[in-house]
Amino acid sequence: MAVISFTYQTELVERFVNFGFELYKEDSNWIPPFKKSIYTQLSNAYPFYQNSANHHKHFLSIKNGKVIGRVSAFINHELKSKDGKQIGSIGFFECIDDYSVAYELFSHAVSWLNDDKGIEIVWGPMNFDIWHNYRLMTRGFEQKQFTGEPYNKPYYESFFIRYGFKQKQQWHSVEVIGRENIEKMIARSEDSYNRLIKKAYHFEAINLKYFKRELSKLYKILTESFSGFLGFTSISRELFYKIFLPYRRAFHTELFTFAYNESSTLSGFAGAFLDISNGLRAMNGRNNLMAKLRFLKQPQSTDRAIFLLGGTTMQERKNRTGLGRAEFYYIMRKILNLGYEKVVVALMAEGNAVRGLLGKSIALAQRQYTLFEINKDE
Repeated sequence: MAVISFTYQTELVERFVNFGFELYKEDSNWIPPFKKSIYTQLSNAYPFYQNSANHHKHFLSIKNGKVIGRVSAFINHELKSKDGKQIGSIGFFECIDDYSVAYELFSHAVSWLNDDKGIEIVWGPMNFDIWHNYRLMTRGFEQKQFTGEPYNKPYYESFFIRYGFKQKQQWHSVEVIGRENIEKMIARSEDSYNRLIKKAYHFEAINLKYFKRELSKLYKILTESFSGFLGFTSISRELFYKIFLPYRRAFHTELFTFAYNESSTLSGFAGAFLDISNGLRAMNGRNNLMAKLRFLKQPQSTDRAIFLLGGTTMQERKNRTGLGRAEFYYIMRKILNLGYEKVVVALMAEGNAVRGLLGKSIALAQRQYTLFEINKDE
């Protein structure tokens, strides 16, 4: 077994990308990412690499001429600890079920960060930043994967822990089934919604005819709302567009809203998405004409909505207006009005206020995701 490192070499990038597809090809639950998107993220034209303060290195584990594992190491110059120390990350990790392979990959990536770059704190998995894929699924593998959900081999958690990574933070997703159960969950938020409506707050649905314009509004409010999140770093408007534009089909006019206060100032947003995972699986990582036709041939009706995004401005949080609760009620009511009786409240961080909106439903958390850390100082 040999581990080789590289940055942009075309032939190695090809093998790096294809290994992920080979590893999951028999997994019917996996949603293949768009290959073109992965190639773009690994090309020297990608915005991350344009900043000379950022650094990276990719690693491939090869045995008998065959790729058996991969990982990348990143230094995002904006990713810092609370006391200002630079944090490195490892991402794009995939590996056969053999800890010795994972050990070699982790050792090469972490050593490059520690020894070559002087980085003492390493997070993983994280591709570039929290705007791209990050976190490891650590519970819920028997559930049907939804679009945007972290997904990986079940044995990865043991590999991370065995190497010495420790839990940094966890997230959970809850699937609530049945109209009565959803009604019970949102009843506690109805008063907040009614109170703000009386104060002349209002909600405006996303206009998909002018999707890029709407993404510009979302960029402004979402970056402000997420600024306090663990691992938050800035992102350009252009890169934000690149990330969200491919998922236009997942947006539903009635299930994504912008919230305005009594002065008609943009103050929050909330959004649920229809579960289009079957269509994306049919595309098998391609986005050419034939793949798009396969997407369209899939049954477009779904019985499940995914509540994935929501937030308010700092001013709304400071004033404790209850807008977040009102947004949650508004979107959940829309979901019920459209006839959906299954909803996933997705990717809630430990300590996030949205967990309190679920009441007893939070106990149904079937899915868990973890960000790990190695800190040489500890």
